[in-house]
Amino acid sequence: MDNSYVLKFVNSNDVRKHLQTINYQFSVPEYAYLIWQNKCLSVTQKHLEFQLLIDTTDSCLVKTSNCKEGWDLHQTIKDYVALENKLISIFLKPEANSFYVAEWLELGDWHGGNCFFNNPDLAYEYAMKYADENPITSFRISKHYSDNSTSCSCVIEALYNSEGETMKIDHWGAPPEVWTEDDSTIWCERFDDMWFDIPIPFKPGDIVCDCYDKTPFVITDTVPWYRKEHPPKKAGTTHLCNFDMCASGYSLEKDTLSVMYNWVSFYYLNLEYYTDDLGGDNRILIAYSLFKQRKLNGDTLSKVVQMITAESFARKFCHDIDWVIDEETEKSLGLDIYKEKLYE
Repeated sequence: MDNSYVLKFVNSNDVRKHLQTINYQFSVPEYAYLIWQNKCLSVTQKHLEFQLLIDTTDSCLVKTSNCKEGWDLHQTIKDYVALENKLISIFLKPEANSFYVAEWLELGDWHGGNCFFNNPDLAYEYAMKYADENPITSFRISKHYSDNSTSCSCVIEALYNSEGETMKIDHWGAPPEVWTEDDSTIWCERFDDMWFDIPIPFKPGDIVCDCYDKTPFVITDTVPWYRKEHPPKKAGTTHLCNFDMCASGYSLEKDTLSVMYNWVSFYYLNLEYYTDDLGGDNRILIAYSLFKQRKLNGDTLSKVVQMITAESFARKFCHDIDWVIDEETEKSLGLDIYKEKLYE
């Protein structure tokens, strides 16, 4: 197995470089998992990569906490690809009791969703026209069933990149009518039940971000780090899955400048060092970073955060003054300091 080839499926540049530096050797299950979780490959490309994996590796038994007897990796990949194709064909088939809705991701928020279509081609053309005329990052089309369900009707959703390639297909609510219990097991429990302790270059106190979201936070812990410090008392008693490949940390709520602790909220294989500006309000994150690294004590952290917060509110109050004040008065009141900082 070509280790350097497997590396390309890691989403984060910093994690990828670290694994290359330490010459990390991937297992075949990790190879399969990394293809599955990759966010840059289209569904078609993933299917080709899965086939290459099958052609170039030996199959193995994958044991998870939900399936201790194990399941055959190659066969499961074949079944998963077949299910993905099956779901796409259901999605693309117009039905009398269904309709389609298109939305697009623009400036970090989903928009649209106000037009309804009776076939996917019209919804796709509508979304693609908008994508051609506007700088969106992706769009999605969902197929809704009008089945008079009193619990949760079936929804099938396809995610596309701005070029119109299918990046993901999924469903929720009641499963499609042709969906079997075995299908649900393969779809929901095989890859999602996988867990690996893949090394990352970060340490507690580093300011990092998701390589797609780019919102900075101070990393404090990951599930693998915690398990090393607090080993389970009995082997095999802890349930670990894809959800547990996560990190925790402090993030900054921009409107209120409150610091939030986000428990296992960040997928750690997507993390990268935050390299953008850490001035202004983001200095609060620097303070928490130093605190986590034990370079600031709690009392100093509290005072520094209060000072930065007070400065920020002072600038805001200065900006909100709607009375015309001459420069001499501004200077005598000390407002010129905050006015200058507001536009730095």
